[in-house]
Amino acid sequence: MFRERMSNLKNAILGLLISCAMACPAAAEIIISLDPAGSNIVDLGMAGMDKTIDFYIAQDAGLSDTLAAIFAEFTLDGGVIATSPGTVSTTGSTGTAGYYGAGNLDVSELNRTSDTSFNVNQSFDFESMLQPISNDPQRDLWFSLNLDTTGLAAGDYSITLQNPEATFFDPTATTLPANSSFSFTVSAVPEPSALALMVMFGAGSLLIRRKHG
Repeated sequence: MFRERMSNLKNAILGLLISCAMACPAAAEIIISLDPAGSNIVDLGMAGMDKTIDFYIAQDAGLSDTLAAIFAEFTLDGGVIATSPGTVSTTGSTGTAGYYGAGNLDVSELNRTSDTSFNVNQSFDFESMLQPISNDPQRDLWFSLNLDTTGLAAGDYSITLQNPEATFFDPTATTLPANSSFSFTVSAVPEPSALALMVMFGAGSLLIRRKHG
């Protein structure tokens, strides 16, 4: 009886592992974040125009993948992407200093496809070198997105990478899985009483400085 139970348990565990291997997404090799420390959420303050979200890129520690191309499609559930959607490195021998792939890009585009969707299309110079990826926790600035959050209520709004299993391509055209869920926070407008206290505090600080001056 005991052996039969152990056999049934073993078969159940094996079945669960097989099911997970078939149904569970692969662990992310490419790590996208919204700040240099690796956070997937960024606070944009109170709703308004001219907000910027920086996207960073890295790969799991211990990996040594290189990239040949990227085609990333993102959607947002709030805000309006600016007509000039943001900054990604330009092509050419120098590119845009500080951005991922600068000096090694054949194609590099950040395209606004609707009010709430955009894509990043990049391919790297095969004749020069395929693009290395920094290892976590070191991260490179990938691109910056310009966003108008005017009219949004206070709260969290999602940013989703579509098809994270088919976005990053290595030199053999093998795809490298990435994480896909991010968000930005819009802060509440201060209550009139809190705003009055802030003004009074600022005025008091100014008077103290003048007296000590």
